[in-house]
Amino acid sequence: MRLLHVHLRHVRLHRELAVTFHPRLTLLGGANETGKSTLVEALHKGLFLKASATGKGVEELRSSRHGGQPEVEIGFAAGGREWLLRKRFSGSSGTVQLGDGAGTQLSGPAAEDQLAALLGVKGPVEGRRISQLPQRWAHLWVRQGEAGANPLDADATSYDLERLVQQLQQRGSSAALESPLDRRVEARLQSELAQLFTATGKVKAGSPLASAQLAETQAAARLSEARERLAELHSALEELQRIDSRLQAIDRQERPALEAQLRQLGQAQRALEQAEARMALERSRRDPLAQQLQNLNSQLQQRTQLDSERRQAQADRDQAQRARADQLQQQQAIAQQLEALTMNLKALQAELGERAQALELGQLVLDQIGVEQRAGELAEMRSRFSRLQEEAAAVKGQLAALAPITAEQLQGLRQAERQLGLARARAEAMAATVSVVAADQRLQLDGRPLRPGEAIQIAHAADLQVGTGVRLRIQPGGGEALEQAGSEQTAAEQALAALLQSLAVADGDGAEQRLRQRTALEGELQQLRRAASDIPWQQLDSQIASLAARRRQLQEALAQQQHPLEQLRASGTLPAEDGLAGWLPEARQRQQQTQARWQALQQQQQVLLRQQQELQLQHSGNQLGELEGRLTALEQRHATLHAQQGDHAGLTTQAEAVQQQLAQHDLQLQTLEQELVTLRQQGSADVQTAASQRLQLLLAEKDSLLTQRGHNEQLCRSLGGSDPQAACEQAEAAWDSAREHCGAIQARADALRTLLERFRSARSSLADRYSQPMGEAIAGHLASLGSGTDAALLQFDASEGFAALQLRQGSESFSFERLSGGTREQVAAAVRLALAEVLAPTYDGVLPLVFDDAFTNSDPERVDGLQRMLERASGRGVQVLLFSCTPNDYADLAERIGSRITLNRP
Repeated sequence: MRLLHVHLRHVRLHRELAVTFHPRLTLLGGANETGKSTLVEALHKGLFLKASATGKGVEELRSSRHGGQPEVEIGFAAGGREWLLRKRFSGSSGTVQLGDGAGTQLSGPAAEDQLAALLGVKGPVEGRRISQLPQRWAHLWVRQGEAGANPLDADATSYDLERLVQQLQQRGSSAALESPLDRRVEARLQSELAQLFTATGKVKAGSPLASAQLAETQAAARLSEARERLAELHSALEELQRIDSRLQAIDRQERPALEAQLRQLGQAQRALEQAEARMALERSRRDPLAQQLQNLNSQLQQRTQLDSERRQAQADRDQAQRARADQLQQQQAIAQQLEALTMNLKALQAELGERAQALELGQLVLDQIGVEQRAGELAEMRSRFSRLQEEAAAVKGQLAALAPITAEQLQGLRQAERQLGLARARAEAMAATVSVVAADQRLQLDGRPLRPGEAIQIAHAADLQVGTGVRLRIQPGGGEALEQAGSEQTAAEQALAALLQSLAVADGDGAEQRLRQRTALEGELQQLRRAASDIPWQQLDSQIASLAARRRQLQEALAQQQHPLEQLRASGTLPAEDGLAGWLPEARQRQQQTQARWQALQQQQQVLLRQQQELQLQHSGNQLGELEGRLTALEQRHATLHAQQGDHAGLTTQAEAVQQQLAQHDLQLQTLEQELVTLRQQGSADVQTAASQRLQLLLAEKDSLLTQRGHNEQLCRSLGGSDPQAACEQAEAAWDSAREHCGAIQARADALRTLLERFRSARSSLADRYSQPMGEAIAGHLASLGSGTDAALLQFDASEGFAALQLRQGSESFSFERLSGGTREQVAAAVRLALAEVLAPTYDGVLPLVFDDAFTNSDPERVDGLQRMLERASGRGVQVLLFSCTPNDYADLAERIGSRITLNRP
């Protein structure tokens, strides 16, 4: 089916638009809002949407600028003839005409049916089922934003799975063909299961299984009802027995006990009132004694606190006297330590000066030695850099003498060898083999003699002559597939020979050896460059000049210090030049240690001075006089209290006597309190009320129990009218029978399901017979990208179609979802092109594939690969319609194999 032209009228922003399509590739370019997507949508709806459809699908075609109903006219070739389709979308009054220009002219439903037959679909999409429209030829219509989606994720019907499998069977070996009996068996199993289950796997209403399950459920319900009646009877009898027992307990035990308790509560209330009167009298006698005891305890506490303060004041005075004597001794000791520290500090200061001079002169001498060594190193660097330049020039000469070759070229050569091996294997697999086991006559194959034990493989028709009177024609299987395999083998041999000639090698091993030699030389050259980069050759001259200036400065400094230098060497303080490197770190460490000792002595001196100042400040106070005055005041206060209250022992004796009297009163009060608690518990109003309420509740419970007993007696008479035990046994037998019948039908249904699953599993085991040719078709287009992609992997299920699309690169495989946006667009395009290529023979050898601004994530390098892929597909039964807002990216391709059309904004 090839699109020839399209003519739009009153469709969105187009008043009228006519476009003619090239047989191979049409590039239709234009900026945004020029109506490219409108043309794509009008083409699709013209082919698949019913002319009399209403709703959203038609409203999207209407023009808000131009009057009139949307009209779409499409010319296409299908079924060996050229057809002209006209549709006018005007709701229920919409019209459709289809003619072939050779006498066939159809309209209305007949035209829609003929169009559906030519397109290979069941019928046109109606307006109320507009959601089905995107699935029509979804593998051939790529709208904006959908290029990166996996076309195999959609429903299998969206890419015409049935016709695709038929074509893949013809591409594969004969073993991959399905038997009609296989399909009939699967259909019969599905029909049997369809009588029992719905499409979602639920039991179908009205089926034998549903009836058996209903009968089992009803029998189980009757059994449950019988068991409930039997259990209810047993429960009623047990409840009657419990009620009789409870009534006897109320009349004989609980009611007499409550009446006796109420009589006892009245007696306890009168005893309680008498006890409360005695309690009030005892409290009036105790309270004056408690107040007297509180006053005595306060006086004793005051005397105790005063005695404690006197003892503390005496201790503070004695301690202050001892501290004053200790401070005088400390001041004398600190003065002696300060004198010794001052002498040590002066000695360390002199030592630090001498060591500092020795370190300075030693460093000058060591710097002069380092400058001389650095001068030698710079000279060696200059010599080494010259040698590296000479070696690099030699390696460059060897590389220039070796013909260039890249890893990509070697990979292409290896790929060509693999393709040739696959083509040979495919041709040999389809070829026939003639083996001579034994012969008593002369045998010749196309004039060539055959001997016993010899085997010859033939890939074309050949004559076998037996003796002089028998001639047999041997025709190998495969038909066109064998010829195609031979052609592919020849093409692979030519491609490999061209590659070998272009690279000037005999085979892939020679190319690989040359690549290894070049890689080794390039690695050696890189190492030489890295070695040269380690040498700061651009700064050598400046470093040598600055080093000479530094040498002169050191010589002048040493000349000025010549006399002290000789003195230090003569005294042994400064070693000779060969020992300076090891002496300087040790001398600096000793200098640091001396400096640390000097600082430590200084800190110790500061601490002693602060201690001396603190002792002097302490002596300036009058702490001892203050303590003497405090002690005198406390003694006077103690004498006053003794005169007013007497001695401490008398107060203590008086307080103990009062305490004994209070204890006796408290004991008496405690006894009365316990008696009151007991009487309140026994005769309180709450207890009386509670007892009365319990009696009333007991009487109410008795009335309720009498009512329940009557109800249960009536229930027992009702349930005992028939034998509930026998009814329960009959219901259980009926349930067992219904359960066995339902289990038998369920077992048959499970067996059918298992058989269908195993049958489908056996069919799925041959899935690679479909996925292999499909994968090869996809790989053929991917190879045009030149990205090193080896193959596409996918799985096949007889009912679900193709799935699990993966891209294999080298030894790794990547799922479609893990690929980058640009790679997903390329792989999805290769899959769509392969689908169109495989399906093309069922549509007169060609199918249109529409890309509407599809490749939004493709950079210039990817666009080059896409052009090669589209060019390859256009020569293998695919008519490419490429809509783009950047048509210049594909201008060379359109000029080479197709045509270019530019749309302007209306």
